[in-house]
Amino acid sequence: MTRSPGDWLPAPGQALDVLAVGRSGDAICGRVVATSTRILVRAGLSPVRPVEGELFTLDVAHRSRERGFWVLEGAIRSPRLDPDALRLEPLALLPRAIIENPGRRRSSERGGRIGKNRLQYELDTVIPRVPGFEADGLEAIEEIAAFWGSGDAELAEILAGELLARDLRCLAAHALLGGFFLDGPLEERWTERALRHYRVGVTIGELSLAGSFDGTLPWRWRGNRPFLRCLYGYARCLERVGDAGPARDHFERLLQLAPEGPKDVREALDAPRSRGPQGSSPAP
Repeated sequence: MTRSPGDWLPAPGQALDVLAVGRSGDAICGRVVATSTRILVRAGLSPVRPVEGELFTLDVAHRSRERGFWVLEGAIRSPRLDPDALRLEPLALLPRAIIENPGRRRSSERGGRIGKNRLQYELDTVIPRVPGFEADGLEAIEEIAAFWGSGDAELAEILAGELLARDLRCLAAHALLGGFFLDGPLEERWTERALRHYRVGVTIGELSLAGSFDGTLPWRWRGNRPFLRCLYGYARCLERVGDAGPARDHFERLLQLAPEGPKDVREALDAPRSRGPQGSSPAP
């Protein structure tokens, strides 16, 4: 006997683990972890809102079928990040150029160990098309940022969420959403939301780098900028909430990947600040 995806969905009163993959209007687009079934979640007045890429538990209160989708309503709890639950294809790493290790010449002159040259790479840029939204590619990111800047924050969030609903690997959208909240009011809830957006972007970017990756991702290659922005913003958020050690680790990771030191990272390491500068995560 053939079973439908709904047979695996819990009845009201039961719980379900869901991966948030984006937004569609006022609903959260989700993927059921156990079955990979796509669903829509309406959380009502639930104070907890997962960010795209986070896992959460839904206490189901009601379920229905609308336009081919299962729609679940209930309370959301326990948002968390689980890299294994993402199940994403890594972003392509595109070879660009070979740069000489700056320590190579100095080590040679001093008779010390000579470091090897490192290959430059550019991360593939993924910006899906949103039906009904005329802008495409980087122009879409710029227009979404413009909506936020003009005060239409809700539309900007929805459009960025629509990008992620189509492909969670859109690091430009993660960086954009993190920047919206990092540059907002200096309130704990805004900083926390920025941190969570950036953390997802950092995690997805790192998943695209093999464990033995020893190349560089220079700022000069545009495809690298969303990932580098996520690293930078995540470090700034950690710094803002007082996690100085992890913040420094991520700044150093950024310099390891982009030795030219984008975003004044060297200055940040020399003189840590309690908050990030306004405009720290502009659109490309």
